[in-house]
Formats: sequence, C-alpha cells, structure tokens
Amino acid sequence: MEPARPNPFARHRPINITQAAHVAGFTVEPDQIRLGTPGDLTFVEHVRKRFGHALGFLPLAAIENSLEGGHIRICAENGDAAGYILSRPNLAWQPKLRSITHAAVCMDAQRRHHGLALLKTIEAEAIAAGLLAIQACCAVGLESNDFWRAAGFLPIAHLTPDTKSAREIICWRKPLTTVVPIWFAMLPERSGHRARPTVHTRDIHRTAEHGTADPNLLTAEVG
Repeated sequence: MEPARPNPFARHRPINITQAAHVAGFTVEPDQIRLGTPGDLTFVEHVRKRFGHALGFLPLAAIENSLEGGHIRICAENGDAAGYILSRPNLAWQPKLRSITHAAVCMDAQRRHHGLALLKTIEAEAIAAGLLAIQACCAVGLESNDFWRAAGFLPIAHLTPDTKSAREIICWRKPLTTVVPIWFAMLPERSGHRARPTVHTRDIHRTAEHGTADPNLLTAEVG
C-alpha cells in the first residue's frame, strides 16, 4: 500500500480563501428547483442508472430514504423534472461541512445551467444553516470535474475509497465564508454513501489533470 503523503496545505491556524473562483451574475429562476418527494423515485433512479458510470452505485433504499428525508432537490424545465442533486446536511466527522453525493442533469436539459441552479440552492441552504463549506467527490477522468472547478470548488486530494472498484476520485471542496478553519484542507478518512474508510491518498502533490489546490489560494489568517 502506498503511504499517504502529508497534506501540504495543513495549517495550525484558520485559512483565508482569497481567490476562489465564483460564478458571477447567476440567479436561480422561480420554480426552477423544488424539494424531491417519494413520487420522484422513478425519475431519480432512471437518471442514476443513465449516468451510473459517473455517479456510482447507490442502493434504491438509500434513494428512498433521501427523498423521504428531504435530502434531494429536483430541477425542472417546462414543468418536467430535468435533474437532481442529493446531499447530506452534514458529515459526522465535520458537522459544518455539507456533502454532495449525487448531481445529474438529463442529457436533453444540459448546458442550460440546471446543474448550477441545483448547486446554488444547496449552497444557500448550507449558508442558512451556518455551514462553512460543501464537498463533492468525482472520479478522475470525468468531465464533471470541470463543472466543480468552474463552480468555485478546490481539489483537496486524490483518494482511493475501500470499495470493490477501488476507483480513484478527486475530493473537491468549496468555502462558503471568507475565512474557514483548518479542517477545510484535511483529508477525508471515509467516503461513499456507506462511509467506508479511504485506503490511501495518491500523489497529493501532483498537478497533472485537475491537480491539487493552488497554494496561492490558501493563506494563513493574520492575527
């Protein structure tokens, strides 16, 4: 097993995110996003299967529980469901961090900012709840990584969850405040809907493909 390298962005003090990317001038349209209900199960499962390679496996029971628990938001186009986002209100190891498990938009509704509208809705809810950051994980090599980067997320590390596929993923996080605490750059010890242990971090220093967070974006808070 390759040993995990130390996190080069670790700080003993809070860090100040000064140059993170932001999508300016975007607002969510009225009635574009709604709360998912148990009646959306067929739609969500259909989309999940359609993009199964990118989204990964999620048991039907987990989707049902997420709908019943109010953890899924649906985007609509012309009154019809066009995509969804599934997120956990917070993580056990860090209650100030909201985690996005799934985000997908139907093929014929893409390139019309539905994904961004779903994300903005989650961000607004997280901010209202007093959370400090949101997290999303995406497999290496997927175009979805470009979406997270464009939406202002920073790559924290390349991880390998303890799963059958052992698929390498990128852990992305976005700060919701100007100053965030040390844990923003900490490596997640668990991942996936079952919170399985992370086997190890692979080459956190590399800059190829989507790389890791630019050190210039993370500066220690003064005072």
